Amino acid sequence: MELIKITNGTQKPYSMGQLRRDNKTVSFPKIVDPATLESYGVFSAVEADIPTYNRISQSITRAETAVKVAGQWTYNWIVTNKSTKELAAINRAERDKRLAQCDWVVTKALEAGTSVASDWVTYRTTLRDITTHANWPNLVYPDMDGSGGDWPTSP
Repeated sequence: MELIKITNGTQKPYSMGQLRRDNKTVSFPKIVDPATLESYGVFSAVEADIPTYNRISQSITRAETAVKVAGQWTYNWIVTNKSTKELAAINRAERDKRLAQCDWVVTKALEAGTSVASDWVTYRTTLRDITTHANWPNLVYPDMDGSGGDWPTSP
């Protein structure tokens, strides 16, 4: 349980230790009831459930101040979209990772003195050219089963 103290409309994080230090002449019980806390301007606060959000294209942060929701002081979550620059960097890193994961195909072909299979050439070319995709940098990632999305599928 988190505590907050509200003084003249300003809210700040608080603790039982601070309550005891701020009121040295008061003998508080080990567990202080909510009514007593409230008489000192101190309230318990909880976190709201984390909302659903896209971990690739969005960021989530906890609000700095709690709001009263159904009688309970609650810290809500703020979901923000990542910038175009951030998305581009994330997607470039993903592209580089996917290219590195199939470098073995090129190495194997070179060692054997053969050419790289056309499906692998197409896949790697599509990865290298992903920055020219119509949805760049707002690419859709495949579903959990690997289907759908803007990314090419590995042969």
